[in-house]
Amino acid sequence: MNLVSELQSILSEEQVTDNQAVLENHSRDEGYQPPHPPDVVVFPVNKEDVIKVLRFANRHRIPVVPFGLGSSLEGHVIAYRGGISLDFQMMNRVLTVQPDDFLVRVQPGVTRTQLNRELKKYGLFYPVDPGADATFGGMAATNASGTTSVRYGVTRDQIRSLEVVLADGTVIRTGGDAAKSSSGYHLTGLFVGSEGTLGIFTEITLRVYGIPEAIAAARAAFPDVKNAVNTAIAILSEEFRSPGWNWWTPLRSNKSTHLVKPIIRNSPPSSWSSTVTRRACKKTLILPRKSPQDRSVKNFGSRRIPKPRTACGKPAITWPMPLSTITPSGKRCQRMFVSPYPA
Repeated sequence: MNLVSELQSILSEEQVTDNQAVLENHSRDEGYQPPHPPDVVVFPVNKEDVIKVLRFANRHRIPVVPFGLGSSLEGHVIAYRGGISLDFQMMNRVLTVQPDDFLVRVQPGVTRTQLNRELKKYGLFYPVDPGADATFGGMAATNASGTTSVRYGVTRDQIRSLEVVLADGTVIRTGGDAAKSSSGYHLTGLFVGSEGTLGIFTEITLRVYGIPEAIAAARAAFPDVKNAVNTAIAILSEEFRSPGWNWWTPLRSNKSTHLVKPIIRNSPPSSWSSTVTRRACKKTLILPRKSPQDRSVKNFGSRRIPKPRTACGKPAITWPMPLSTITPSGKRCQRMFVSPYPA
């Protein structure tokens, strides 16, 4: 069977390709897993195209792997058994915005920055920032999170409902617009994080938030990891309105551990510098910004705090852990990284 010609007969020639450069682009993500190209790449433009491809693939027992931007680290977009890579870059529309309900409905190819540009006119924004400008299909598939998850939660917490195409082409809807529901299984939570193994998302309904009045970024230097962890715990217990933080310990220096913390505020920046923070840290730098949509906030993060890298030069994979375990775990983690920061 000529897979390309068969798929072109049910879609169109422009939507199906086995070009080697395109196959190579869909053979990897940004993680460590060895690459493997699919047999063909398909670009659906609507739900009906996805249904046709999955029914065809189910009939002929051909594996299908959904693909967003390939910015993930999990390896779930790699077609290790060949088959069809389903690229959603053409399904990139913001379908509806419901500002009074703080909800938005998007196609899986919409990216985070694309959505936030659309939401800005309503005074809203989507808060979960995994670090890459990922698509919402990929973020939902991996239950993506980031530093702002400390305040807003992970992707699963933002998704109200999903439209999913199952392996045989059946379309189901999970969840609804209401925040509260106790009827039936929580299928939305089951599909989020399934990495494309249970079904393919064609619509995602997300919860969004009002843009805060202002945002600031602060950097504090601590004598050791323990003091940094204790300060983070104290900040949470004092209910500071912080979306999250990052910290690192420069390997070339035993003098300090740095805690980098964006702060959402409706009060002067000085209010963040609490007595516990001033006691524990050696130096605090607070940089006020106009709003979380200000690109300079992101630039501050990328300029001052480059991503940690492992000894082989690849981006370091991050993992979550309870605050109370960071002090002992952090000492072991330090050996795995090559510090990009000056002593």
